[in-house]
Amino acid sequence: MFLNIKKKGIYFITLSAKNGFIRANFYIGYFYHRGVYMKRDIKKAIHYYKEASTFNNQYAKNNLGILYKNGYKDIVEKSLGLSIVYFEEAIPQKDDKVSMYNLAHLYFYEDSIKDSIDKSIELLIHSNEKGFLQSKELLCLTLLKKYNFHLDAIKENKELSLEISKIIRNSGLQEY
Repeated sequence: MFLNIKKKGIYFITLSAKNGFIRANFYIGYFYHRGVYMKRDIKKAIHYYKEASTFNNQYAKNNLGILYKNGYKDIVEKSLGLSIVYFEEAIPQKDDKVSMYNLAHLYFYEDSIKDSIDKSIELLIHSNEKGFLQSKELLCLTLLKKYNFHLDAIKENKELSLEISKIIRNSGLQEY
């Protein structure tokens, strides 16, 4: 009985997607992406995410950004350029804090991008202000990276430690 209900649910969500219901496109894309309720199919996931993305669905844009950031086997080639585009398109949609974090994460790990650390810091401060708590940890790591700190060096270099504390305090974050 549960199998029939699941099949009917998928049928109706798919029908809704084909009839232009944006969130249904996102959900079907997510189901294919994660292999939930159906076999994983990244090509179909991308198709449905792109459908939702054309209507500025920030969740679809974010997930496309993740797929292109990491790539997927031989199906999706890693493309930082496309990843950045999708994250940047998602951010203005309801001031999307998760996409801000993901873009900041990309900037943190990709030194080849011009001004990546400063961009990362700006995004993380804003994402944290929006309540995305994971941003605090990455912000601290980003500040440490920017100022060439190693965790052991914090105690030894009082001047830089105070500078980092000042930046954190001015960003509205609480020190521990």
